Amino acid sequence: MIIRIILLIILVTLLGISLFYLYDAVYNMNAVPISFLINQTPVLEDFSGNLQFYPNMRFPEKQISYNIDSECDSGKENNVIESFNILSNKTGLLSFAKADGVNNAEISISCQNAEIKAKLRDKYYIAGEGGPTKIINTSFFYVIKQGEILLTYINSGCDYPVVELHELLHVLGFDHSSNPESIMYPTSSCSQRITQDITTELKRLYSIPEFPDLYFLNVSATKHGRYLDFSVNIRNRGLNLAKNITINLFSKDSLITQYNLGDIDYGEGKFLNVTNIRVGNINSLKFILVDGEDLNQGDNTIYLTLAG
Repeated sequence: MIIRIILLIILVTLLGISLFYLYDAVYNMNAVPISFLINQTPVLEDFSGNLQFYPNMRFPEKQISYNIDSECDSGKENNVIESFNILSNKTGLLSFAKADGVNNAEISISCQNAEIKAKLRDKYYIAGEGGPTKIINTSFFYVIKQGEILLTYINSGCDYPVVELHELLHVLGFDHSSNPESIMYPTSSCSQRITQDITTELKRLYSIPEFPDLYFLNVSATKHGRYLDFSVNIRNRGLNLAKNITINLFSKDSLITQYNLGDIDYGEGKFLNVTNIRVGNINSLKFILVDGEDLNQGDNTIYLTLAG
């Protein structure tokens, strides 16, 4: 008799559980999907400038590696080194180090076939050419990965490295200036120097810490019954690799779940799409990006509220 009662209790319990899950499935199947709305837009700090080809052009690190081609004579090589020293002294931030191998140089200085490449263009003598050759647009910075300088002059006639500084600043992202006294004026003169606005801009750019900067490019979420679907698009617009990134999903102060996204390099992003998470009766969500170092922690959290 006791065994029969126990079996009956077990059968009734299993039947109750089955009916619950059947009801739950029917309820959620027929539930009308309701979207969550973002009720907070991150305020992005503006680092924009107007002296460069694009806003916020800089190398990822304050120390920049270089290689000077063996065909450059000692005069040009000394002028390049002097240019590096001038920028280092004026900014107090930048430094330049000889690369460990030609292929590892961030700035390559060449003087090959100078006599052939030196020519007249529109009646102006081309003393040198320079600029960035590889740029990564992170949407916040234009990160310069590589640049080249070609010194084509035979004799600049200047005691000051006007040509080298002009081309080096091109590599650092600076455009021409309309000020004839500026080193960045299109036509060279031995009296030209680095103006204060250039120094100020270099100090501003290279005083920014070399951190990653994660942000939510796009977030959407929909609740159907007791289940949640969401999509998150994350990007790194900073200056460094974001390591071991985690997304924590909360409803109010209760952790629902978390996901590890691995590493995200600057200029790159990751997309996370999740369906059918059982969440119960909730009306708000909070997504938090967890990163050890981040340039702007203010945009690492985003809030959503159930529509209606």
